[in-house]
Amino acid sequence: MANNQYDYFWGCERNLRGHNTYGQVLMDVRGKLREESQLPSDGS
Repeated sequence: MANNQYDYFWGCERNLRGHNTYGQVLMDVRGKLREESQLPSDGS
């Protein structure tokens, strides 16, 4: 989480209640990469 007291969208902001959109994007990418790595290969 980006620790920027004025950033409500990407970070945690002053009262630690920000959206942490950057963290959510990273988690989504991580999940997709895991899914792709678990797909069976077609042998070609």
